[in-house]
Amino acid sequence: MFLYIDETGNTGARFLNTSQPFFMSGAIATKIDFDAAYVDAWEKLLKAHNLDALHASKIGPAAIENLSPELARMLDSANARFCLSRVEKCYALATIVHSVIFDPAENAVSDWIFIADPGIRLTTAIEIAKHMQIREIGSPFEACLFQLSKTDQMLQAFSAGCAGLATACETPLARPTQLAIARVARWASKNPSAFTLRQTGLVGKGRHPNLICFSNLAHCAQKIHVEWKSDSCIIKHYRQQQYDAAIEFWQELWSNAAPGKHILSSGEVRQYQALPDAEISFEESKRSPGLQAIDVCLWVVNRGLQGKHLGVGAGSLLQLVISRAELSDYSIEAAEEKLAA
Repeated sequence: MFLYIDETGNTGARFLNTSQPFFMSGAIATKIDFDAAYVDAWEKLLKAHNLDALHASKIGPAAIENLSPELARMLDSANARFCLSRVEKCYALATIVHSVIFDPAENAVSDWIFIADPGIRLTTAIEIAKHMQIREIGSPFEACLFQLSKTDQMLQAFSAGCAGLATACETPLARPTQLAIARVARWASKNPSAFTLRQTGLVGKGRHPNLICFSNLAHCAQKIHVEWKSDSCIIKHYRQQQYDAAIEFWQELWSNAAPGKHILSSGEVRQYQALPDAEISFEESKRSPGLQAIDVCLWVVNRGLQGKHLGVGAGSLLQLVISRAELSDYSIEAAEEKLAA
């Protein structure tokens, strides 16, 4: 199995960037080495459209529309499958805040049920997420968890974020969920030094949208890996210096995790292993037709999700990708749908 992975919407550890609220990662999965098998066809495609390489943001919508039918036919002939992973950044920040303030090992007024029970955890995380775009709440949390370096400043920001969250949830018509958040947030605002606020290094980067997205993508790809009964997996990831080492660290972690289903005490079922014994490399897209192809596919998917116009050619490419994709959506909307199911 071969995976060609690219991403879009990178803002690092800035979760509250309103111009790019989502981070998305995508992969083309093939049973053959797409780069080796289609190198000649790729050169013909580029030459036919007077291009040196396919980079969606550089060649523009008109060029993408023109070449999309040929690209779709090429991917179809390769029997390509796809993985798509999307992370709503403010929801990601909210789930991190949730894991911190509801941790009963550090918050004296919390309870394990808010961590262990998937329904209650999801309900409270969604509620917190709806407050993250309020500047007085989201910004202090983002600062203390990811930006500030001095302890006193981190504690002050954490206290301010918790106080703001508690106040926002303490309304005359507050529901039990909101009152539970207000209670733990109020205690946290008065006892900020009781909490572990910062995780550093490769483990800490696992909290960033990029790594949340990559981990979800890997588990999407695992479904195809099992279906194809693959005995190996070669991953080519677009070179992205800021997160290459962290991606490799987490890929190895998931690859070597214990296989099979794991049933937690709450009854929740989880599967940790993804892409066992996979080999990953980071490459420039100009050297890889597969990386260039997923770049264009991601552009088409992203544009479709935003409700922007797509021509017939690009629309056919979008349909091919979506119809053959394993999907992961880490967002408020997806969490609400899961809760309602």
